[in-house]
Parts: sequence; C-alpha cells; structure tokens
Amino acid sequence: MRSLRSFKTKLFITYSLTLITITLMASIPLYFYLKHNIEKNIVTHVQQLAQNTTSNLNSYISMFDNIAFQFYNSHDNTRTTVAGYMGQLLAQKQQAEGGSHEANLSINNFLMIVSSVYNKFDQINLYSNSGLTYTKMVGNTAVRQIIGMDLNFESADEMKGGVALSSNEHGGDHSIPALSLTRKLMWYATDLGYIEAVIRPESIIDTVHLQEYSGASLLILHHDQVIYNSTGATEAVSKSSNAYRVNDKTYRGDFTVLLQIPKDQLFKPLQMFRLVMSGIVFFVILFSVLCFYLLARSLTQPLSALKIAMDNARIDDDGTLPITNKYKMNEIESLKRSFHKMNTRLKDSIDDKLHFRTLQLRSHFQTLQAQINPHFLFNMLSVMTILSDRKDAAAVSSISRKLSLYLRYAISSESEMTALSHELAFTDSYLELMKSRHLHRLNYTIQVQDEMMNLQVPKLSLQPLVENCIQHGLTDDIDQIHIQLSGYMQGEQWTIEICDDGAGFQGDTLSQIHRRVEDYIHRLQDENDAEPLSLSIGGMGLVSTLARLKLLWKSHMTYEISNLESRGTRIAISVTMVKEGETI
Repeated sequence: MRSLRSFKTKLFITYSLTLITITLMASIPLYFYLKHNIEKNIVTHVQQLAQNTTSNLNSYISMFDNIAFQFYNSHDNTRTTVAGYMGQLLAQKQQAEGGSHEANLSINNFLMIVSSVYNKFDQINLYSNSGLTYTKMVGNTAVRQIIGMDLNFESADEMKGGVALSSNEHGGDHSIPALSLTRKLMWYATDLGYIEAVIRPESIIDTVHLQEYSGASLLILHHDQVIYNSTGATEAVSKSSNAYRVNDKTYRGDFTVLLQIPKDQLFKPLQMFRLVMSGIVFFVILFSVLCFYLLARSLTQPLSALKIAMDNARIDDDGTLPITNKYKMNEIESLKRSFHKMNTRLKDSIDDKLHFRTLQLRSHFQTLQAQINPHFLFNMLSVMTILSDRKDAAAVSSISRKLSLYLRYAISSESEMTALSHELAFTDSYLELMKSRHLHRLNYTIQVQDEMMNLQVPKLSLQPLVENCIQHGLTDDIDQIHIQLSGYMQGEQWTIEICDDGAGFQGDTLSQIHRRVEDYIHRLQDENDAEPLSLSIGGMGLVSTLARLKLLWKSHMTYEISNLESRGTRIAISVTMVKEGETI
C-alpha cells in the first residue's frame, strides 16, 4: 500500500489514464471512418467485378452480331453471300460435286476471315441443315477439347434469330468448361442452320479475383434459368442470408450476371483491419505508458539513486555520493552533505582498527612464507651426506647450490609477490632436489605459456602444491610418479594445473580439504579467534596455500581438487585478471 501512495506511482497512474482516454477518443472515430471506407472499397471492387464480366459478355455478343451481319452481307466476286451459298447447298445437295466445292470454299474462306478478325473466340462453327459442319479453330488445337457439346439448338430456336447463350457445364463429360453463343440462320423463309462461337469462361470472368473469395460464385442467367455457374452447382441463387449479391444485365437485357459472395469472406479484410487497429492502439498505449513510467522514474530517480549509493558506500570512499542532482533539489544536496559527514566520522573511527588488522594479516602471510618443512632439510642433508661418502663432489656441489638458492628464495622478505617465472624456477629447483632423493621414482615436466611468465603471484604458491603431490602421491606401493605442471590463458583468465599419476586422495580427504580452506580463511579474518592456526598439511601445506590465494584474489580466483579417473590427482587454480581501476 505504501508504494501506491508514492509520488512516482501517482504521477504514473495520472499520466497513463490521461493518455488512455485521449487515445480512445481519437482512435474510435478513426476506426469507424476507416471501416466505412474499407467497406465501400470492398463493395466497389465486387460491383466492378460483376460489371467487368457483363461488359466482356456484351463485347462478345457484339462481336458475334458482327459475324452474323457479315454472314448475310459479305459476298464474293460473283456477288453471292455466304448465306446464299448455304442456301444453294441446302437446295442443291443432290447436284454435282463441282457446285458444292465452290460453296464450301467460300464458306471456309468466310470462317477464316472472321476468325482472324474476331480472334478472341476459341472456335467458330457453322452447322448447315444440309448436314454439313464447318469449324475454324482460332487458338491452339488443344482447345478442341472444350468442343463436343450436345448439339441442342432449342435455345437458339426460342430466340428466333436472337443470340442464345449456353454452357457445357452441366452436360456431358468435358474436361474444360465452355460457353457457346448461338444464332439461328434464316434466308428469307428458309432455315439454313446455325452459327456458333465458343468461348472459355475465363475469357469473360476475372477468375483470379473471383478466387480471392472463398465460396464465391458467379452465375449467368437467362431470365431465371442458370446458363453458367462458376462453382458448377445447379442452384441458381444462394438462399443464405449471409451471402452478398451483385447483379448486372447485358445491354439488351437478355442475360443477367449474378455475383454471390459469403459476407464473412467478403468482409474478411475488415476483421484483419479490426485486429490490426486494436493491436496498434494497444501498442501505442503500451509504449506511451512505458514512456510515462520512465518519466516518472526519472523524476524520482535522485532519491532512489541516493539510497543505492548509501547502500553501496565503502569505508575507503571519499564521502562524495555519485549522484547528479538533475532537478536541483535542495533535499538531495542536504542528504549528500549529511552522508559525507557521517562517512568521514565512521572512517576516522575505524581507521586505526583497520590498519591494525591489515598488519595482522600481513604478519600471517609472512609467517606462511617463512615456514620451511624441517623434514625436507633433514632429507637433503642426508642425501648430501651419502653423496659425500661416495666421493661424488660434483653432485654434492650441485645439490648445495640448488638448496642455497631454494632457501634464499623461500626466506626472502623483499616482496610478498613475484613474477610467475621466478616461482616456476623455484619450483623447478625444489623438484630437482627431490629428484636427487627419489631418483628414477620421480619424473616431472613443466609447460607454461610464455605470455604468463610476467604474471604476479604470491611467493611459495606453486611449490607447496607440488610437494603435496610427492608426499601423498608417491607412497610405498607406487613405483614411479610423474608430475605435470602446465599453465595456459583463455581470454582474461589464466589457469595453472598440477596433475600426477600417484595414489591420489583417499576417502573423504577432498571434502575435508574444502572445509579446512573455508575454516582457515574464516579464522584468519576473525580477530576474536586467538587459537593458533595449523598452517600446513605436509610442508607449507595445500590448505594454507589455497587459503592465501583465496584471500588475495577473493572472487576472482577459483580452485578445483579432484582425483583422476585412472589414477592420481588434479589441482587447478584459475584466476580472472583484475582490470585497471577494478577493486578486488
């Protein structure tokens, strides 16, 4: 409830409600205006589709009328018309073949001429009552497949010389539908036959746009009789109240084009428009609410930033809060000054204690550095004694020199940190000394990338880990041990791995080591813990070494101790390099 009474919440709610009200007041009238225009465009498009079909049908009827006119009026050089020749064939079908040949030639020439002029028709046919049929294919011969309708000229007889329209949509087994314009031919009182022009429906109907509407049908009617239905159905008019209908008549009024489209399909774009409009309004409101939220937060951000800065303040800060008082609020400046005074007093009061604790921790590190396993010295002196008894002065001299370098490096107090190359050299000297004792039972290799050699590491941080491998890995039942020390870098992280093929850790030793490292760090940091620290598990000790590294690098350092699957132990130390200016 407190958050609801905050200034940021009240400001955010007020702005958001105002924006939602304004958006709805603007979007609702705009929606209805655009909805009306879309509906109008859809209806206009459908009406245009029906009118285009009617116009195309009128055009074909007009061309068919012209063909019929030329049938009666075009003549050859003998002044005989095509109708005259057909009349002669009908009257003289029993005469010699020579006269029939001339008439047939004239009729075929007529069909050739009109088919080339009116090439939009797919086929033009002349049916003579003498029993002869004349056909002219205009397009590809494959169109022949649409021909073969039942020669039923009842509709042409009913029109009494007018244009009849028929379709093969409901008759016969035809792979391609076709429309047929037919006219009865008369020569005075004599029936000559019929003229027919075949059209494919797609030449009249815009099937591409018609198919955009699922369930749409286009019908051509003669009075109430269905001549053609684009869906192939026999029902003339859909009885569904959900159907939107547009009709248009040809210029003579003989034929009607009826377009029927389900309303849910016709006005489907409106549904999409409604969804898009709702989505736009929703996202506009959402975006604006987000902007108002950011505005409200920016107005109250100084107080939040002040709280965060105070929560994250450190003792070693200079007391200056990193807050930009963008709106020049006096309260923020007053709080900043009060915090600065408090931080200064707190820093002064704990400065002495912090300095004392720092010296105490440094003393622990110096103690760890200076500690040398006495058994190691006894063993080296014993080796030197044996070599002296054997009169091997060169070996004694070499061991003495390496032991001297080893002790000088180990007890040197010049610096707590050293280059990795020096630490590797010291570790190599230690392994050589141990090899002089264990001889063939100890082998080792050191492989570290050159770019790691200048890294700064604590002194005596690698030798104790190697010593641990020898003490716990080279047991009496192990004939020989090989120690592999390797180092590599991956991006901003460098890793040191020490592996051996010795006996490995037994039982729950691994979990004990992890617990002792954490306990060691805790006790080292606890100023009230007066109990002496056990600094080692064998020599300088694995636990004390890991604790030193963890105290130095904190969260930047991780370590892993495990037994290898075959035999032996793996110790891996990974450190993420600290960037300039970053605090550990």
